[in-house]
Amino acid sequence: MRLTLPTAKCEIYVDGFSGQDLLGRAETGKQLTALVDRLEDPVVIALDGPWGSGKSYFLQRWAGAHHNEFSGNSTVIYLDAFKNDYLDDPLIALTAAIADRFEKAEEAGRGRSWERAKRAAVSLSRPAFRIGLAMGTAGLSEVVGPALDAALKAAGEDIEQRAEDAFWAAEQSRRAAMEQFRGALDAITAGGEGEDEGSPIVIVVDELDRCRPDYALAMLEVAKHFFSVPRVHFVLGVNMNALQHIVRARYGVSVDAAEYLKRFVSIVLNLPESSDQYGRTVASYTYFEAVAARMEIPHSISKTLLGPHVKLLAKSGNLSLRDVERLLSHAVLVPDFESLIRYRSGYQVVVASCLILKALRPELYDAAIKNSIAIEQIDDFYGITAEMIGADQASRRSGKFSQDAMMINKCWSFIISGGESEKSDEKRELLSRMFDEFGDVHLPSFVRSIGESHFSNFRLIG
Repeated sequence: MRLTLPTAKCEIYVDGFSGQDLLGRAETGKQLTALVDRLEDPVVIALDGPWGSGKSYFLQRWAGAHHNEFSGNSTVIYLDAFKNDYLDDPLIALTAAIADRFEKAEEAGRGRSWERAKRAAVSLSRPAFRIGLAMGTAGLSEVVGPALDAALKAAGEDIEQRAEDAFWAAEQSRRAAMEQFRGALDAITAGGEGEDEGSPIVIVVDELDRCRPDYALAMLEVAKHFFSVPRVHFVLGVNMNALQHIVRARYGVSVDAAEYLKRFVSIVLNLPESSDQYGRTVASYTYFEAVAARMEIPHSISKTLLGPHVKLLAKSGNLSLRDVERLLSHAVLVPDFESLIRYRSGYQVVVASCLILKALRPELYDAAIKNSIAIEQIDDFYGITAEMIGADQASRRSGKFSQDAMMINKCWSFIISGGESEKSDEKRELLSRMFDEFGDVHLPSFVRSIGESHFSNFRLIG
């Protein structure tokens, strides 16, 4: 068995979805290609999804599939924002990424136009602008607030006038550079004499929500103000909820972050939650089956022991693709895990639950082994509702009844209540024998003994 999933290599701009579309997301990529190719107005599209939902995989594959598989007309530029947030200004990172793309694509005419944009970007970047102003005012512009006022008074009106002239000269130069930058963008997308044939530009900015807050917000500002040119589009890989937290951290908790972000984001795109065209299979469960096979985890563990639990979590939306990888890595560490299939059904249910809690919700696992967890916490974790476990005919006819959900709820209720969840002696005896052949199970310490027997030797870090 493998401890982790082997990393799949992806060559940006070359590799697409062909043969690598386990979750059936190529169709979404095809629709994205059609959209950006036909739009004239500049748009910012946010590919929204929680951490670990497969956004980066999709965007990296789409960067290659756009032209190679979907015959897209736009030129795609991919930028990992997180790898570049050590820079002060995202404009420099974007400009360099575009120049690199034109060089690799061997588009000489567009490359020449972009050289003009690069020169303008140097003037527009925040550090360069500050340095230029400082040079024009003999260094006085680097002194701020009251200190600047004092320095100007001490130096007299002549230096004050020089500082004012330098400020307005710098501002005029900045505006000219902005026009030069946008003009170069317009020439690239429109084409013309001495240029390659024009086509839209799509700038993919991935991992934006992982960046420093100031850098992430600066990226949005740059996209809006510097790249607002017809047929220049952005696709952002981002968790919009996380981005809203960044906005509130920057401007205060009273700010309407969702409304603020509408200034920058035109369209939101969500990846499909199902992995087939009929919506019958949840993507995270499909991923679970595939990753288990690639990690060489026995079918008896992945399908029989863990499968029912993972299906419930996937359907409830409580399982990301990253969660799947973490869960299976934890499973590999369990000593002699395959032997658990020989245990009684109730024991298997609780062992599988404990493994999943330890991997994904360690605070709930700690509560369980301390015998301080509530059945409501278990139900909430799995997304179990009353309709899913109702024993009456109405629940069964509703189509929401789940045998797996009922089994998990029954086992945990029995353990948490110390056997009091069942009122009759006959039912208590029946449930006890689901954990032990002779019904001899000490419920208060049952979960702790499972932890000591199966999960105490090894602990996954990270």
